[in-house]
Amino acid sequence: MLKMLLREADKVLETVITQCYEAKSKEFNIEDAITLGIFEDLFKKGQSLQLLIENKMDAGIDSMSRGMMENTIYLKLLLSEDNRILGRSYYAANKIKELKILNTIIAEDDIGKRILELMATDLQSVKTESGFDPEKKIKELTTEFKDVFELRREGHEWYNLDNKTRNFLELCKRFDMEPEYHIFYRRFSDEVHAQDVMKRIKVNEGELAVLSHTDSSEFQISLANIFLADSIRNIYSYYGLKKALRHFNEMVKINYKLKSK
Repeated sequence: MLKMLLREADKVLETVITQCYEAKSKEFNIEDAITLGIFEDLFKKGQSLQLLIENKMDAGIDSMSRGMMENTIYLKLLLSEDNRILGRSYYAANKIKELKILNTIIAEDDIGKRILELMATDLQSVKTESGFDPEKKIKELTTEFKDVFELRREGHEWYNLDNKTRNFLELCKRFDMEPEYHIFYRRFSDEVHAQDVMKRIKVNEGELAVLSHTDSSEFQISLANIFLADSIRNIYSYYGLKKALRHFNEMVKINYKLKSK
C-alpha cells in the first residue's frame, strides 16, 4: 500500500500544475507554492521512511512520521480555510526566521564570531554572499505582508491568525485530532528531541541488553498510508481534479482488494 501511495503521490504535483495552471493559464502565487511545497515535502518524507524501513534502519523513522503528521495537518488547514492569507503567513514566517539567523551570524559580537569560526568563514564573505541587510529586509517583509501581521504578531506561529492557535496541539484540536496528537505526535517527538534511548535497551532482572534494531515499522507504515491518502484526496478535491481523484480512489480500492486476498 505504501509503495502504491508513493507512486500516486509522485504524480500529484505534475497533475495539478498541468491541469490547473498550464491548461487554464492560471497565475501561480506564493500560497500555491507553499501548499504544493508542503505536499511535496510530505511525499519526500514518505520516500525516506520507505527507504529506512527497507534497509532496516530504524533511526529516523519516528522523525519522518512526525514530519508527515505535521505536513498533513498543515495541508488540512491550508485547504480548508483562507488559503491565500495562510500561505502568505507561512512564507513570511519562514523568510523572517531565515533572516534572523543571518542577523545572528553577522552580529559583531562574541556569538557571531564563534558562529563564523564554526562555519570556517569571515564576516565580509557572509555579508557579500547574502547581499542585503537582514534588519532592513525584515522591515520590508513586514510591510509587504501587512495583511498577515494585521492578524498575528511577528513571533507567533504562522497558523495563529485567530490568536487562539498558539501551538501545534491547539491546531490539532481545530481538526478534532487531539487524541492523534497525544498518541502519535508526542511519541514521535521523543526521537526528534533525543529522548528515545529507552527503546535501545532491554532491562530484565540481572540483565541489560542493547538493541541494535527495533522492529516497529508496521505502526509507522500504517500512519504514513493514512497521511498520504488523506493528503492526496484533499489536494485533488481542493483543485477540483475529479478525474484524478476517481483514479486515485480506484487504485486504493484495487490495492486493498489485492492485499485482502
